[in-house]
Amino acid sequence: MTLARQIPKIALAAGMIAVSAMPATAGVFADRPTSLVKGLHLGYERGAGSEAYAPQDLSAAHPQIERFYAQLKGHVAPDVGFWLNVSRGSYQFDDEVFPGTRHLRHETRVVASLTRGGEFAGGGWNLGVGYGLNLLQVQSSARLADTDPAFYFLPWQALHGVTISESVRMGLGPVGFAVDGDWSPYLFAQLADTRLSMPAYLTAFRVTPRLTFWDDRISLGYAFERTLGSGFDRQSAGPFMAFTVAGF
Repeated sequence: MTLARQIPKIALAAGMIAVSAMPATAGVFADRPTSLVKGLHLGYERGAGSEAYAPQDLSAAHPQIERFYAQLKGHVAPDVGFWLNVSRGSYQFDDEVFPGTRHLRHETRVVASLTRGGEFAGGGWNLGVGYGLNLLQVQSSARLADTDPAFYFLPWQALHGVTISESVRMGLGPVGFAVDGDWSPYLFAQLADTRLSMPAYLTAFRVTPRLTFWDDRISLGYAFERTLGSGFDRQSAGPFMAFTVAGF
């Protein structure tokens, strides 16, 4: 087995050790639950974005992106929690190389993390390490007449790698402020057509600052994310809202 295939396992194992070694501030675990499942949060995001793929000199605007989110929080040990994030989204865009052609992408994301955290005066923090997968599937309004591959026509592409997650929360009465973030320092990419490839180094991050109300039962914010490497850039941004349906 090659070293490249061992990298995500090595990084994930190192992350797990780091999480288990992190001390909770003043011995307090910010998300310490009293049952296996602490809460279920649902979210919705609507924004816009863009994409560029230099090997084929492609660029496209994503004028409307919709995503639905679900986050399950719980614990696996008294001082170790877990986050399970699942999202489903879709967007359409026009192909400038093939005029009149429109592509519809469906996006499925899954991130599972182990977390540790603590509290400080007026707030709390959590840090998680896990593994994430972003699967993109496409439906095109036209078919290619030749056998040359085209990036936007790929029926699927998968990006995956170790993901580091954080959440910092501060509150004053019923109103609070939180910043959530995810960073995948190195992403592995699989494309449906092996004649095409992603950059050798690919990374991704997402930041969501938000206002929270009544202990995070409702939150409103703004999400920005970007996946980039040499010759590739995909990003999106837009308003975000979420609410808690369990775990009050």
